Amino acid sequence: MANAITALNPEVWKPMVQDYLNKMLVAKEICNTKCEAYLSSGDQVNFPYVSDVRVQDYTQGTDVTMDDLSAVQSSLTVDQSKIANFILDPVQEKQALADYGAELAYQSAFQLRNNIDQTVFATGVAGANNTVAGGSLTTSTVLSRLNESYAELYRQNATDAPLFAVIDAHTATLLTETFVANGFQEADTQLRNQFRGKAAGFNCYVSNNLPTSVVLTVDTQPSNTDTFTLLGETWTCVTDGTAAAAGEINIGDGLADFKAIFLTAINGTTPPSANDYIDLAAEGRRKYQNAQLTAGAWSTHDCTLTCYGKMAPAETFTTGTNVFATETGTMLTGRQGAISLAIQMMPELYIREEPKQLAKNYLTHVLFGDAVFFRDAYRLVNITHNVQ
Repeated sequence: MANAITALNPEVWKPMVQDYLNKMLVAKEICNTKCEAYLSSGDQVNFPYVSDVRVQDYTQGTDVTMDDLSAVQSSLTVDQSKIANFILDPVQEKQALADYGAELAYQSAFQLRNNIDQTVFATGVAGANNTVAGGSLTTSTVLSRLNESYAELYRQNATDAPLFAVIDAHTATLLTETFVANGFQEADTQLRNQFRGKAAGFNCYVSNNLPTSVVLTVDTQPSNTDTFTLLGETWTCVTDGTAAAAGEINIGDGLADFKAIFLTAINGTTPPSANDYIDLAAEGRRKYQNAQLTAGAWSTHDCTLTCYGKMAPAETFTTGTNVFATETGTMLTGRQGAISLAIQMMPELYIREEPKQLAKNYLTHVLFGDAVFFRDAYRLVNITHNVQ
């Protein structure tokens, strides 16, 4: 295995790696992590719930109605085994005068924790028993949507502990503008790091790891030089069989062929024919992988793309009916601890030597599981909205 890292051993170079553009992580701030104590052995925590009791009238000399008791088991399974890895040759590292191994090991652990955030938010959104339709949020509506969410939690008797709201960056900006417009003295300190202060009764956290989706409609074979953009990475459609530069994608020999090529290009898998697309530069592909951008199977002419964070889809298709729909996102509110997270193995680094090389493989691994237990579903509200 070879690495394209000749930049590690130039004649003169600053002995450090440029800082990564890392996200703020939130999951452990909002989750119940007590299940970890039960995982000293085994990989599943069983958490039963029983039916509720009721109050009824009592009349002297008359038997009361005895209610049956039913019990059902909920469980949290540690089934998420994730690994981040890289290979590093010590000769190149030595010539660069920098400890790349340590930097990359740190970044591997970070990306694994980032994956935990994504998994937890997806579990919370899918498990929420309540949904508030946010539409296109503005400074006039953002607090109203949070208040609706609070009201729904109150109706479910789920406000007996601190409440959280995980929101996206644009919503955080709207909240700031709303605070300023209403004369809040502490408006300039409301948004600080991932904890962004209180709003509408919630401890607000900002994250780029909330689930988003968008539908792309392609009912006509694209034309040469048409483009489409996802996560800031632009793909250029070219005449079939001519893709040669990074980010170029063949239009295929017909609509069906292009659709097949499109799925493989976005998902980074093997295309129908060799060189049907030329992959993005390594940094662009990592962006897709770390955001878990996925193109689902075509449903007639529609393809649903999902990821974590804002996709910012754009296109210049010649045919007007080839178009992205409105990107939709989710925000998650609820009672602290409504999502349960068990990290059975914190990110741990393993170093394995290549048997016939000086290079070493760095493998960072984490093992975790999460769940929304039955009654906790009523302690969560998903706010859907148009991504801006």
